[in-house]
Amino acid sequence: MPPEEIAGTLQEKEYIKKMKTIGIIPIKKENGEAISSFVVSSFTQEGIAEDTKIILESIARQIGNLILRLASENALKKSESKFRSYINNAPDGIFVADKNGDYIEVNKAACETTGYSQEELLSMNLMDLIPPEDHGRVIETFGTFGKKGFADTEFHFVRKDGNIRWWRVTATKLPDTYYLGFAKDTTKSKLMEEELIKSKLFLNSIIESIKDGVSILDADMNIVHVNDAMNKWYARNTPLEGKKCYEAYHDRDCPCKPCPIMRCMETGETERNIVQGLPDSEPQWFELLGYPLKDSTTGEITGTVEFVKDITDHKRAEAELAESRLHAREVSKTNSEFKANLSHEIRTPLGNIIGFSQMLRNDIYGKLNPKQQKHIHDIQKSAEQLIGLIDAILEISDVEAGKMELNIEMVSIGELLSEILKFLKPFAEDRNIEITIDVPEYIPEMSVDKVKIKQAMYNLVVNAIHFTPEGRDVHISMEYSSYDLKFEVNDSGLGISPSHLEELFRPFKEIYSKSGMKPHDSILGLSLAKEYIELHGGEIEVESKPGAGNTFIFTIPIQPI
Repeated sequence: MPPEEIAGTLQEKEYIKKMKTIGIIPIKKENGEAISSFVVSSFTQEGIAEDTKIILESIARQIGNLILRLASENALKKSESKFRSYINNAPDGIFVADKNGDYIEVNKAACETTGYSQEELLSMNLMDLIPPEDHGRVIETFGTFGKKGFADTEFHFVRKDGNIRWWRVTATKLPDTYYLGFAKDTTKSKLMEEELIKSKLFLNSIIESIKDGVSILDADMNIVHVNDAMNKWYARNTPLEGKKCYEAYHDRDCPCKPCPIMRCMETGETERNIVQGLPDSEPQWFELLGYPLKDSTTGEITGTVEFVKDITDHKRAEAELAESRLHAREVSKTNSEFKANLSHEIRTPLGNIIGFSQMLRNDIYGKLNPKQQKHIHDIQKSAEQLIGLIDAILEISDVEAGKMELNIEMVSIGELLSEILKFLKPFAEDRNIEITIDVPEYIPEMSVDKVKIKQAMYNLVVNAIHFTPEGRDVHISMEYSSYDLKFEVNDSGLGISPSHLEELFRPFKEIYSKSGMKPHDSILGLSLAKEYIELHGGEIEVESKPGAGNTFIFTIPIQPI
């Protein structure tokens, strides 16, 4: 081309003017695309010969090939550098092994995971990192891997420090019988998984050990898990899990109305309800307790836990108890009517007998001779004893029925004893029996039922006088402390056989058949004394030996009124 056409693009225009010829040869790719050019010039020769042009074009092609090759090599180096950077900075261990399992390439994470240096790993085999007990499984896994060309598995590996950990390995087959593996240390998640499994097994063992039925439901009332007891009660031919609770437990196609489980999920509160068993089963009753399950983070209710207890026996017992109570009320009514009739129909004529006997003894209807006086006296005493027996029977009846109540007041026990002894003195003197006492000068007042405590003391003293032979003595003593009072009566009688002691305080048990004791005294006096003492929270006992007399002792707690 003429120099003038390109002079504007060259810096040295004056220099160019001196040239006679300038040639620009394009450098092209194989597909003809120009990627560069080179320039030839001459100060002496005008034009470029054809053979010279051919040579120059050949040189241009060689230069183009060289440039492309150098560019390709440079790009490959950059790509390889970038790839190696990716490999070395990858968070998981990367291993490249040959067909024998010898490592030919490892990254930085592989070294950190195993504790070995790169140089050490490149001198090792895959099996060098596997515990001996896992060799068989790993060989089997990679035997299958060789056929499939891909593997995804977990196994143990041994660090350089001897610590055994878990790996999850994903491996693929490369060309030329090489293998690429990505290994991630999953020890932490594996341990968590094992703990989770243990926790689940432990929870299941707890649930299965519960004798009551346990059912776990999700938020849609689907049964997630049940224990054996629940299966025993409700499972028919198909598993309960996966069914709606109302379908499995109540044979319904919609929730019950009202539904305690729905209320539990709506309110977040524990719900209790009594439900019946399946319609086609024997009559059964169950107590249901529903507890909400809440997400520990959000607090959202995610389901419920049901505890179901078979209360069929309890419900039957309730029905029987209700029937028994009704019967007891009827019996109590009959008993009250009987006692009222007993009191009226028997006490009234006995009262008449006593009254008329007293009138006869007072010579109202004429003077009686001594023999008649004795007979009238016996009639009056017998009637009085019968009234006493009736009163005792009514008292025992009230005690056994739980109707006996205490009228608590402040009482001087010493004064009660004085009143009793004053009343019984003539009776003891008639039998030539001396009563001795050992009582503290001061006994504080106590909170007791005056009538019942006095009657208990009276019954014990009368019992002692009755069974003390004429001319002997009865000894009475009292002691008190800050917490109780002790009352003791000792007679000089025949004593009681040990085999009879257990029945001594039972009503209507005649222990002293040979004593000549009056029926109401021996049959009910001691029994009433025991009941009165125990009503006060006290205790009564007897110490006796045949031929050595008896000692009756009771203690009652000292309580403020």
